[in-house]
Amino acid sequence: MEVYRSTGAPAVLYRTDGTPVSEGGGPVDPPGPLTAWRALLAAADTTHAVMVAAGDSLTDMDATSIDSTGWTANLARQLTSHTPGTVDFHDVGALPGWAPAWGAAGVHIVNVAISGRTSYNYVHATETIPQIVAAGPTIVTHMIGMNDYNFSLRTPVQVADEIVTRMGMIDTALTDVGKDLPAHVVMVEPRDASLRPEQPFDWWDSYGTELARIVNADRTRRILVNIDQAFGDTPGLRGPDDIHLTTAGYQVVADTMLSALI
Repeated sequence: MEVYRSTGAPAVLYRTDGTPVSEGGGPVDPPGPLTAWRALLAAADTTHAVMVAAGDSLTDMDATSIDSTGWTANLARQLTSHTPGTVDFHDVGALPGWAPAWGAAGVHIVNVAISGRTSYNYVHATETIPQIVAAGPTIVTHMIGMNDYNFSLRTPVQVADEIVTRMGMIDTALTDVGKDLPAHVVMVEPRDASLRPEQPFDWWDSYGTELARIVNADRTRRILVNIDQAFGDTPGLRGPDDIHLTTAGYQVVADTMLSALI
């Protein structure tokens, strides 16, 4: 299958594996990081599109089924209107021995997030890497940093560099078993609304800047989605602890991700 994808410039023809099709023998622009995902999403009645979501409690909480309020389940529900295939949702966390049982085709949203995790261990060699490899993702989302901030564990530079390390772990594990490499969607986590005196005042702004830095280092396979910017100063999106999200907050995350992915 071949699909057209345009982002304001003249449409370019791509194959479903994300490689560009030469038109008239001349060169074409290289595919963007989400080209393969979008092509598979458009053909999910005959093939598979797989999104794996990694992170902390903001991704893990309220995401036990496709009917849950969490942003990954919400996104799965919304994707049903943007693909000819069926959409299913799997909350696996660190479930040992989990293996997908995909049908003939479809869109599969797999949540491997674990509450309490930091940039150092949200992707773990024995807890989440096996699930990610089993899923064979087209894209992997990374939303992490809140606990690094709350517990003064790492600077924004260190958080960003840890995410690069985790992306590398995923790529290596998939390469080792002969699977295709995914696109990596780096999400700027919505900031803790309560400032902590032990942290620099500009920690969250620097965090966003550093995540943009690591995405810009490889625009062919990485994309930035700024959830913090989407939140802005809108009231009612965070719960009483100023960290975890309300149903309305999860809705904003899902809506923002949908706009980025389709």
